[in-house]
Amino acid sequence: MSASQADLWSGPVGDSWVRNAVAYDRILEPLGRAALDRLDPGPGERVLDVGCGTGSTTLEIGRRVLPGGSVLGVDVSRPMIDFARARLTDAREGQDSDAQNVEFAALDVENDELPGP
Repeated sequence: MSASQADLWSGPVGDSWVRNAVAYDRILEPLGRAALDRLDPGPGERVLDVGCGTGSTTLEIGRRVLPGGSVLGVDVSRPMIDFARARLTDAREGQDSDAQNVEFAALDVENDELPGP
């Protein structure tokens, strides 16, 4: 990804996406659910969610790979990853104990080293 694209997603575009996250989630949820149903992640699997945005699909993947699985959501947009991490904190502090197997990282998968094996 070019530096200008990364700057755009970590600036005005990412900020706008975060401001409208609930609306975008509502609009995109059927597509994400259809993709996950087709992918069919199951217990014990490790999943990398590239371009995870604000994290709603990543959290759903985390539920689907329990027990024993994990998911790492990555995105180049720092504002979106910050929002996803806040969502994760809320899930962990709330009634969603399933969120213990989810992590988020702000990185560019084309240029940055991915954590883990």
